[in-house]
Amino acid sequence: MANTAINISNSTKLNIYSYNLKGINQGRSLLTDLCTLKNAHIIFVQEHWQTPANLPKILNFHENFIGYGISAMNNVISKGILRGRPYGGVATLIHSSLADRVVCLKCEERFVVITLCNVMFINVYMPCSSLLLQIISRLYNLLFMN
Repeated sequence: MANTAINISNSTKLNIYSYNLKGINQGRSLLTDLCTLKNAHIIFVQEHWQTPANLPKILNFHENFIGYGISAMNNVISKGILRGRPYGGVATLIHSSLADRVVCLKCEERFVVITLCNVMFINVYMPCSSLLLQIISRLYNLLFMN
């Protein structure tokens, strides 16, 4: 888990946390603690392991946060029954006090891109080096080619 505080303007300090859940069941306790912190504004979550049907479990995890993300298993589930354990998934949780200033630009299996005021935030999960160039290429195209 990582915590970073940044200033979005001269008067607003944002606290950003990043947490690899390794499954929502395993990470639920600490994620609950993060959501109840008075100073938590943005929480980047990786490896929530939610199927499309269970995605609301992470996107609506806490009443004070609004979630953006998709399941990493959309393609697998659309083809039939999931075999093996669930995997992947990236979500960004935004404190509800900031929700009216957030725009979600893109959600994919490995990243979520949002803007808050004039600042862009990218939550990216890169589990292995073989996907690194593909993910960076997708982000580059999103940021510089559109």
